[in-house]
Amino acid sequence: MLLFCFFSSPVVAQSSQTNFFPVTVDGRPIFKLKNFKDKTAQTRGKRVNEILQEVIQSEKTAKVKIEKEGKSPIIRVNGKYLLTVTQDDANPNSPKEQSEIWRDKLTKAIERAREERTTEFIRSRILYSIAIIIFAVIGHRFLGHLLQLLRARITPLLDIGSDSSDEQQHQMFNLLSKGILFLLQTILWVGITLYIANLFPLTSQWSFDIISNIIIALSSPIVGASTFGRNVIIGERKSSYIVGLKKYIRRKWMLPLSFPQDKTIILLLTYYC
Repeated sequence: MLLFCFFSSPVVAQSSQTNFFPVTVDGRPIFKLKNFKDKTAQTRGKRVNEILQEVIQSEKTAKVKIEKEGKSPIIRVNGKYLLTVTQDDANPNSPKEQSEIWRDKLTKAIERAREERTTEFIRSRILYSIAIIIFAVIGHRFLGHLLQLLRARITPLLDIGSDSSDEQQHQMFNLLSKGILFLLQTILWVGITLYIANLFPLTSQWSFDIISNIIIALSSPIVGASTFGRNVIIGERKSSYIVGLKKYIRRKWMLPLSFPQDKTIILLLTYYC
């Protein structure tokens, strides 16, 4: 649910508005293309990526060659036009020097992609993934035991009595500790999933796209948020999200407005956010 809300939230600054686009093989960036005449960097990059996928899936030996056409060198793969290396692409190098660098990178990337599609390679990655999952399960259980230990040490410090306000404080502390555990375990499994997906050629592009979306969302100055119907302004100390969270906590637990914020860990955290 958290991931769904994150990826479905609108982002003001989108990568499509940039003037470059990455050329990738199985999710691994090789180089970036820029706008060229009436073609956008995105149009150029997507076309190159499609051709590279066709070459990788083909059984023919990949031959990457450089040809001179006008003032700019062009790169062909198995005789098929791939791209034109412009001066904007090459800066600070010359188009000729950059085309040679890209030819070598493309050759190595194609060879690596084909090697990673062999049965032996996939079998070894499956065994490696199983080992990672086992360690992830151990880490998942360790986080649970660690949180229980911390709760056992922190609970006596809260000086919880038998009245209703202290009972509410105890309930909120339990809620916070469970929320932290859920967040840490979610981060663990999302990270493991993306890492394992990056090990296989068929899923590495999917992993690359998700990580790119995360970077774009975190680097955007404004991120849309559905919670409380407000926007979270990155970098603001007193955002509307925090204000809404304070109101929600007070309303949820029926706390008076004069309730001291340092009485519970939740209000303490929201106060200093």
